[in-house]
Amino acid sequence: MEKVKAKLLNFIRNDEYYLKLNPSTILIFMYYDSSFTKRVEKFLCKGEENHFEIGIGLNENIFCISYKQAIKALEIGKKLQSERSVHLYKDIAFISFLSGFKGNNEMEKIIVDLQAENQLNLLTTLITYINMNGQANKTAEALYIHRNTLNYRLEKVEEVTGKNPKNLTDLFQLYTAYILSKI
Repeated sequence: MEKVKAKLLNFIRNDEYYLKLNPSTILIFMYYDSSFTKRVEKFLCKGEENHFEIGIGLNENIFCISYKQAIKALEIGKKLQSERSVHLYKDIAFISFLSGFKGNNEMEKIIVDLQAENQLNLLTTLITYINMNGQANKTAEALYIHRNTLNYRLEKVEEVTGKNPKNLTDLFQLYTAYILSKI
């Protein structure tokens, strides 16, 4: 902890503060300016021996709001972007909004049904299709499958869920169901 404290003191400016909330959580009050992101990246680069996870809220007048956003960014970011160390609320604000629909049985059923068809990897196919912005060729390449196989799987997603992944509204519902299953 002393190493982390020394590192923090070197990182923050004289007009910025930190507060240790518990053994694993430190709250830092920083000025949000054009160099903010570069400062955080530099801090992380120097800390290769330490594993830090950082949640960053929006620039708010009431610090409590920004703090809650940072915590939400960490919670959601760890689940959806586990490979990242820095989670920005601005990147997940919409997903945070969607989390309010958690517990919707219709949405939960969509993912359960897709997981039941795991021999066809329908859920993996759907998520890759979403991550490739609906571009069939890129999706097929990423999955190492033929484009006809991709089309068959997407048709199967529609058959299982009643939602056509090639229709934007249906795709949005499928994505929302996936997000809710992860958070």
